[in-house]
Amino acid sequence: KNQEAYKRLRALPTGKNTQVLIEAMCEPLTHLAAADVLVGKGGASTLAEATYFGLAMLVNRFSTVVEKDNAEYYIHHVQNALGITQTPAVLDKIKAWCKDNTELLQMQENARKEKQNYGSEKTADLLYQLLAKRYPSLKE
Repeated sequence: KNQEAYKRLRALPTGKNTQVLIEAMCEPLTHLAAADVLVGKGGASTLAEATYFGLAMLVNRFSTVVEKDNAEYYIHHVQNALGITQTPAVLDKIKAWCKDNTELLQMQENARKEKQNYGSEKTADLLYQLLAKRYPSLKE
């Protein structure tokens, strides 16, 4: 949306072992699968996709109260996200992780642990359990 900021960010120098992708939307999702961290707003899909791919996330803005609540779940329950809404503080956190990635690695591990709660099979199993409780004849 902000072409000037996009061009400025794309022009920033990076280290030889660092690749920074600036994307408005990640299509295809392979970008997420290859990433270490996602910086973005607290939308439900963004948070869920980052977690599914085992990413740490820096939530830098919330468009609605619902997005703030979504982010709070990942910040406090899953513990793979931090809410940092000031751009200089986001950059400071990334620089800190470049020096010591212990926190980053723990957040990624927390995301990978949460992945067991994703997917259609788990949802189908949960629905079956709920239906079987209400309709015991399903178990026969």
